Amino acid sequence: MSMREGLKSVPQSIFMLLTVPSLIALGIAALPVPLYYIDSNFAEGFMSPFVLQIDPQSAHTLLAAVATGAVTALSLTYSLVLVVFTLAAGNIGPRLLRRFTTEPVNQVTAGILGGTFLYSLVTIMMIRQDFLPKFTISIAGFLAILSVLQLIYFVRHVSTSVTIDDEIAAISRKMAKSIRVLMKQDADRYSGEDEHDYHYAIRSETTGYVGHIDENAAISLATEQDLAVRLAQPAGFYLLRGEQLLLLNKEVDEDIAAKLLALVTIEQSRSDARNIEFSINLLIEIALRALSPGINDTYTARACLDSITSALSEPARQGLPTYRRCDDEGKLRLVVPGLSLQSMLDTAFHPLRRASRNNVMMAISVAQALERLANVGTEETRALVQVHEKLLMKTLEDAGHHEEDLAQVRAHLSAYR
Repeated sequence: MSMREGLKSVPQSIFMLLTVPSLIALGIAALPVPLYYIDSNFAEGFMSPFVLQIDPQSAHTLLAAVATGAVTALSLTYSLVLVVFTLAAGNIGPRLLRRFTTEPVNQVTAGILGGTFLYSLVTIMMIRQDFLPKFTISIAGFLAILSVLQLIYFVRHVSTSVTIDDEIAAISRKMAKSIRVLMKQDADRYSGEDEHDYHYAIRSETTGYVGHIDENAAISLATEQDLAVRLAQPAGFYLLRGEQLLLLNKEVDEDIAAKLLALVTIEQSRSDARNIEFSINLLIEIALRALSPGINDTYTARACLDSITSALSEPARQGLPTYRRCDDEGKLRLVVPGLSLQSMLDTAFHPLRRASRNNVMMAISVAQALERLANVGTEETRALVQVHEKLLMKTLEDAGHHEEDLAQVRAHLSAYR
């Protein structure tokens, strides 16, 4: 296995957890070397007013105190991170832990505290009876102040990072941005009809989630072989070994098939960076957890629903065509199945409808969300929305609610006007 492949096999969260704090800590730990040179040549001159006037014994005591405080604060930092992980997994959702492990504030805090500890140790080793690096020791005092300020900021940050409304808003912003990017890509690409007959299939050799495909390389290879290539499953689909991964309009030899297969990434875990449905499912998971009898937090579920409705408003207006790419001569070479509006509506509203079966307040919110999408959407969107409206009313009627409650829900449904 090459180094590049090895790095790809390391989860992004673990990779960042190991590299970012380590680079910061090692960078700070290396500072005493150039500072020692400054001490040796300039500290006794014009920089003298800016350095500590201290004896060797006091310098040892100061640096030992800074090192002890830094490593204690570092242990506190990771303890707080573990508490945040526990709260996030229990109250919000375990799939959000990936985001917490890659949080820049956590990484920087650990790096500064670890670097301050190492800086103090290295500086202690530079102290001699005949020479005291006072400027280097002064910087240790500055790092101690910086560590305290960073720790204060870190505590404030982690106290707000598990606020559920902020998490819902963050997921919603990311999903809306991904949808806008997807719609812009669709608008910029091939818009003609796909008239190819994809009768030859290349099957997956591994099991996992469909990731991204190297589009430029795929188009180049397809042009060279005069092929039309279609990704059989959308990004995020869980594929078993032996299932169809690529569809071609004509048969190719094993070497070409292997090259095409190598252009598609198969991931061991679903990536939230390329899968809009993953973000929808995160919001649904939070909403269903909030609607569970043990929590019974309808307003959190309604906040999730509002975020989903906002993100789906643009696709409701414009639709989501299939993503297609052509070569320089305008011939269709690559087709990547995109998300359809129907699949997004089904992913969002089927579980919410079932969860609101015995919760009229939530059912009214679901009806209002469907009403908003119907009002801003096209005729095709309204037809899709009306299917969910009828399913919602049937679910509530089967639950045996009073007619007055049913009338409140029905008042927001265009299918019953």
